[in-house]
Amino acid sequence: MLFSPQVYRDHIMPIHREYRKFCDEHDMFLMLHCDGDVREFIPLVIESGFQAIEPLEACAGNDVRLLKPLYGDKITFFGNINADIIASGTETQIRAEVVSKVNCAKQGGGYMYHIDHSVPPTISLDNYRLLNRLLKENGKY
Repeated sequence: MLFSPQVYRDHIMPIHREYRKFCDEHDMFLMLHCDGDVREFIPLVIESGFQAIEPLEACAGNDVRLLKPLYGDKITFFGNINADIIASGTETQIRAEVVSKVNCAKQGGGYMYHIDHSVPPTISLDNYRLLNRLLKENGKY
């Protein structure tokens, strides 16, 4: 993170709580896009009133398999499928990445698949098709 949890609590959380109030008044969903390592930050995001967080960048150390059991009943997770593995991994590596994360994260609801950021042009069409096939096989609730 670019700032400490205390800086967030003191200076940013009050603004985020205003967003939550506005969304409540207008029946809107509130999701946070936050790059980097968000593990320490998630309890504050929940306390601020966000209902979801994304993209859970894998390369920054985030792992939905660890976060879901801790916070999955309080917030929806989006993402965490490692783009680098989808781009350059073998079929076995891609399968391990997708199947293990999706099967863990979908338990109890509150997970929406996507790559841990934008889909880079380095992902081949064959690997993207494999990814989508694995999602169809494993992603149903």
